[in-house]
Amino acid sequence: MMDKIELNDVQRRLIFTQNKIDNNNTVIDQPNIQNQILIVKIYLENNTEKVRKIVY
Repeated sequence: MMDKIELNDVQRRLIFTQNKIDNNNTVIDQPNIQNQILIVKIYLENNTEKVRKIVY
């Protein structure tokens, strides 16, 4: 299960964060984010971290 999600731009500015996620799926609805490369950090309950780059 996910504990927290952070969404950053390539300059490492925090755009979005969500804590206490109850399931393995979540929707990030940020209409002001367009045509960017984003860095998604997913923190899992077992204290591991996954980092992915996405083009949005």
